[in-house]
Amino acid sequence: HLQPGLTYALSCRECKPALQGTQAVYICTTDRALAWLDTCPDGVGFACGAAQDWARQGFAFTVPAGATTGIIWLRASGEGTADFTDIQLHELP
Repeated sequence: HLQPGLTYALSCRECKPALQGTQAVYICTTDRALAWLDTCPDGVGFACGAAQDWARQGFAFTVPAGATTGIIWLRASGEGTADFTDIQLHELP
């Protein structure tokens, strides 16, 4: 469970050697009833860079009040291939 007010770092390795489109990572925070509260970071998610080979991407986010759970969304849109691996979530001091 996530702790409201604490800051976490989410990172993953991603690669899109043959993608004509975009890759993005989102954390959707929910309360105990799984009602959606926010999309992190910044309400829109994190747009991955143009990595043709494996690269680590990531962002930090602060859990909003009332949140207990984070749902990680890994999204690729467009045509071609894209991959995600080695997803890590750490609390920051």
